[in-house]
Amino acid sequence: MALLPKEKITAMTDVPYRLASQTEGQPFPYGFPGKVCYIEQAGETFNQIGPRDEMRAAVRRALAGSCRIFAVWPGNYRSDLFLIDDIPALASATGVEQAA
Repeated sequence: MALLPKEKITAMTDVPYRLASQTEGQPFPYGFPGKVCYIEQAGETFNQIGPRDEMRAAVRRALAGSCRIFAVWPGNYRSDLFLIDDIPALASATGVEQAA
């Protein structure tokens, strides 16, 4: 998967999104970037999340509350934007240990 140049990602404040925990029909495919494109939001900055190490680091930041993670999940006829609202599920799927 090719990463987008950082200048191509702009503010997504007016972009409608759904919650990953409320997908219909099948569970959200938590995991590493591949079929799903992940985007980290920290303040006004948006960055596409790349390889496994970047993904794990972003998940740790999200668990700490310093960022939000969005995902673009491609469908058959359109792609939908989701806010990952179940960070522990993403952490589990990517092998990030959580504090007890």
